[in-house]
Amino acid sequence: MVLLSRNDKRGAKRKRPRIEELIKISIHDLITNKPWARTSYFDNDGNRIEFVDEIVRDEQRLTVYINGQPTNIWFRLVDTPIRGCIKNPIPWDRSSVFYVLDRGRVCRALYLDPINKKIGSRHSLNAV
Repeated sequence: MVLLSRNDKRGAKRKRPRIEELIKISIHDLITNKPWARTSYFDNDGNRIEFVDEIVRDEQRLTVYINGQPTNIWFRLVDTPIRGCIKNPIPWDRSSVFYVLDRGRVCRALYLDPINKKIGSRHSLNAV
């Protein structure tokens, strides 16, 4: 089976993006500053897209910067403690999991659509 992209003439009827075509951005890895987490991405036009966590009026936000300039795109960050019984104690700096609120939904990851130049959860991008 061959996957056809939306740019292909035979796959042009498909309007909704596939999840495989989107760039996944893990929120927890980004906020906890994991060394393998990418904080900046480049789109097809060469613009640098950065994700920065900020505190604005007692609210944690994940703000999107394009070429070093802040934009009006931001997502509210929510952290929840890790639940359950674990044999070993959890270190204080790893005791929570971070999520993003997008249209009332809690999401573990954001997605970047390089073709349509949109950022959001898979639900807001209508990904299949």
